[in-house]
Amino acid sequence: MGKAWLVRTLRRAVTAVFLVGLQTAPSLAACVLRIDPADSERKILECGDDLIVRAARDTTFHEIIAPGEPNPTAIALQKGAVSVQFRAGASRNGFEVRTPRAIAAVRGTRWVVEADAVRTSVFVLSGEVSVTESKLGRTVMLGRGQGVDITDEADSGASQAWPQERVRELLSRVGE
Repeated sequence: MGKAWLVRTLRRAVTAVFLVGLQTAPSLAACVLRIDPADSERKILECGDDLIVRAARDTTFHEIIAPGEPNPTAIALQKGAVSVQFRAGASRNGFEVRTPRAIAAVRGTRWVVEADAVRTSVFVLSGEVSVTESKLGRTVMLGRGQGVDITDEADSGASQAWPQERVRELLSRVGE
């Protein structure tokens, strides 16, 4: 129970405050959580140049930090929308956005995830994202300009090109 145990315990406590406090406290990871200067109700999580998460208004998420990692390896998105810009590097291989209905995972790209009680939507701005439906384990690969909606419906999970209006509206919500 030395210094490493204390650091892990403090990280967990800060992550819990992060979730309960609606992302107002920075974590002990090499990340900074700040208010978007363009809109005081949006938050931005920055982890150096490798990871930037922009959260829309009324978005609830928290960081997931794997043991031994200084930075988040994922975020758990309960509701709302986030835009993720991720660049793989020597210290990072991938990043995930986990929702109650799906997991969106990448090696390096830019994408947007939106979640609520009945649907998870993922749209890829650049690169590729694999989206795995939580209940059935079905996976779809999305490329640039493709999106998917995961619901309880039987036809859920088919990738498609989204109308520009839907893309613009979602991007504006996260400040892009």
